[in-house]
Amino acid sequence: MATLVLLLLLAVIGLFRSGSTPTFVKEDLKTIHQDMVRQAEQLAGTLDSGSRVVVLELDYAIKAHGKRVYDLVFGALKARGLDIRHVEALTVDTARGWDPYAPGFPYAEFVRVAEAYPEADAVIALCGPPYGLERLALSSVSTRPKLLVAGGVSGASAASLCKRGWLHAATVPRTVTENGAL
Repeated sequence: MATLVLLLLLAVIGLFRSGSTPTFVKEDLKTIHQDMVRQAEQLAGTLDSGSRVVVLELDYAIKAHGKRVYDLVFGALKARGLDIRHVEALTVDTARGWDPYAPGFPYAEFVRVAEAYPEADAVIALCGPPYGLERLALSSVSTRPKLLVAGGVSGASAASLCKRGWLHAATVPRTVTENGAL
């Protein structure tokens, strides 16, 4: 028994020391990356060709997934005819109203980016939905670009945000749409 445990331990240590990634992790990452591209394509399909967009993503997500993955995502947007004007790498900053435990990003970040790029027709948030909408005066929401969100949106949340006019489009899990939440 002790020999078996020792052999298993040596195999695990050898795996981590070799620097190779187990096959199941590679396949999971491949699926996640394909899903990121698919969500970008779906969101792009809701806009007219030639639309000028700004893309939001969390800086640590860009580092984690790597340039190659985002080249595929941005390529999918461009293939649909979108003009990417800027990519904003958002940094979690509690001094600027970020809640490090909340998914998404503060709505104030959307407002800041929208004001910095007034020519943008849409802002595509690859980092989930904004939070803190209720704390901001939204009287000029119609003058802001459309907000499209990939990931992290529940069906009820997406439907509510769309009805209020704060969200143009969102990708939601297939189980949400199959169960009739949207």
